[in-house]
Amino acid sequence: MKLKIKNKDLLLIVLIFIVLGFSFAQQKPKFRPNRNIETIIQSAPPSIIETNQVTFKFSGVNFRKQDDKLRFQTKLWPLEKGWQDNYSNEKTYSNLPKGKNVYLFYVRAVNEKNEYDPFPAVYVFETRISPFYKDVSIGTSYDGMSLTLYNDSDREINITGWKISTSKLVFTIPQGVKNFTYDINKIKLEDIVLSARGRAIIQAVYSSATSGPIGSDWRNLPLSPYGFNFLPNKCFLYVNKNFNDHYACDYLSISREELLQMVLNGRISSDCAVLLSSSDCDGSWLIRRTIERGDLRCQAIVEQWYNYNSCYQRKSADSDFFSKIWRIYFDPRNEDDKKNRKPIERFFRDRFEKIMLLDQNNLLVNSYEIY
Repeated sequence: MKLKIKNKDLLLIVLIFIVLGFSFAQQKPKFRPNRNIETIIQSAPPSIIETNQVTFKFSGVNFRKQDDKLRFQTKLWPLEKGWQDNYSNEKTYSNLPKGKNVYLFYVRAVNEKNEYDPFPAVYVFETRISPFYKDVSIGTSYDGMSLTLYNDSDREINITGWKISTSKLVFTIPQGVKNFTYDINKIKLEDIVLSARGRAIIQAVYSSATSGPIGSDWRNLPLSPYGFNFLPNKCFLYVNKNFNDHYACDYLSISREELLQMVLNGRISSDCAVLLSSSDCDGSWLIRRTIERGDLRCQAIVEQWYNYNSCYQRKSADSDFFSKIWRIYFDPRNEDDKKNRKPIERFFRDRFEKIMLLDQNNLLVNSYEIY
């Protein structure tokens, strides 16, 4: 006699097996305390740390059964609410939240019978992690006379008030000039803000030409170009081509129709129109040619276009007007060395050095080790 199972009955049987299987899977092993098991934290981080990674090492023993095989369960409060299985004697937590936080690390030994230490080992520590931790990295020069700060994040970061600490000195990053002008009375200092993926080059220089070593040629001394920190822009090709980070040209954008009307109205000569149609990158060639020809009207138009102020008025609203590279200068000598006009030396060692970058609250942002 064959057993016939209707589709409805088959579906019911399948559902029963699924439910039973799920319930068995959900059953947790029963844990029991065992006072003979003891857990010991062998190594732990300092009680206050400024990094986002900590490592603990621990061990356990069953005093009644020395050969008892133990595993461990850990918990980091308040990040972890329940016990986490750990099958080694080491636990590392990475990427801890930035800011100031207090944590309790718990660890307990557990044997194969799920008997555990009822009094887990506990360690309390505090993190004081800068909100900018690892957002800015450090690059060094071979001669020890400059370093570069790189904004590795996608946000702007104000670094004025931050500190560079080496074995030789502590330097506080000052303000700088963003909107450069030739009028010294209009120069305004403001906080140095690194743009997203921007950077700052910090260079050791003499504070003045007269502060260099006696008998030295001031023309060969490393000095700040303008006596202040600055952020170049698209128009720096008229100020100093060494800081033209955009490698941009400032072409004279006069259309053929405009040139034609200027000739017909008698504003310029035909030769000048031909010259202006051969626009130069920064006008230096055009200016020389107009001077050679003695064409004062043409020269006036070229000089009116090709200068820093004119360029600033035309391009300062561009989204990419400013460079992404701040230039920062400082004299690393102490006051006695400046007074005695001693030569400047590298401000970090070439071997066995640790350079630290600290934020305005003296919290570690990043470090760079040289071995």
